[in-house]
Amino acid sequence: MLSVRIQLSRNLSGLAFSPACSADERCEVERLLTRALSSLTGHCAGKYLPLRDSESCPFRPGGMTSQEEQELGQRGLLFQEPKAPGLLALGFGRDWPEARGVFAFESPGLAAWVNEEDHLLLVAARSDGDLKAAFAAVCDVEFSLRSALEGRGCSFARSDRLGYLTALPEKLGTGLSVALVLEAPKLAASPGLAQRCADLGLEVALGRAGTGCVELRSRSSLMGSDAGLVRSVSDACAKLLSQSGI
Repeated sequence: MLSVRIQLSRNLSGLAFSPACSADERCEVERLLTRALSSLTGHCAGKYLPLRDSESCPFRPGGMTSQEEQELGQRGLLFQEPKAPGLLALGFGRDWPEARGVFAFESPGLAAWVNEEDHLLLVAARSDGDLKAAFAAVCDVEFSLRSALEGRGCSFARSDRLGYLTALPEKLGTGLSVALVLEAPKLAASPGLAQRCADLGLEVALGRAGTGCVELRSRSSLMGSDAGLVRSVSDACAKLLSQSGI
C-alpha cells in the first residue's frame, strides 16, 4: 500500500447545511468550529488558516498567505472552489471564499476543512499507507473535537435511523470515506477488476493505467460503523490480492 487518505464528514446540529445556509450561518459555523478546534491541545493542536481573500475571520483578515496556500496544496490538504455544475446548483459555491478555511494540525497530513461541502471534514493523509494509523488519527481528533463542542453546548447532527447527517445523501451514516493506492501490477492488469471491486464494496479510481498501481475508494457508508467500514476495506483489498494470485 503506497498511500491512504481517510475523510470524515460532520455537520453541526441546529444550523442549516451548506446547500441551504445563509452567509451569517456559515460564519457562525466557522466561529464555533474554529474556537473548538483552537482549544485542542497536544497532537490535536494546530492553527486555523482561512482561505485566501476570506474576510470573515477577525484574527486573519484576508485569509492565508500565498505561501501557506502553496504548502497546504503540496500536502493535499487544501480544498478548492467547486466547479461542477451540480455542486454549484446546490449552492456549495455561494459567498466563496467567505467563512471557509483549513485547520492545520501539528501532526503532518492531518487537517480539518471548515465549510467545504459539509460544516466539517476531517482529513488524514499518509504516504506510508498505514491505514490503521490514519483511522486512529481521525477518530482521536473527532472525539476531542466532539467533547470540546459539547462543552460549548454544540453537537454533531445525527439521526438514530440514518446515522450522521451530511449535505450529500451518499455520505449519510458514518460520513467516512477511505481512498488508498496499491502497488500491484498483477491486480491492475487483471480483467473485470471494476466489477470485482464493486462486489467487495469498492470503487476503482481512474487515471493510473499502465503504472502498476490501483487506486481504490470505499463506497456507501450508510450501514455499519466507522471501524467496520475501515475493516471491510482492508478485508476487500486482501481478497483482491488473493484472487489475483499475489
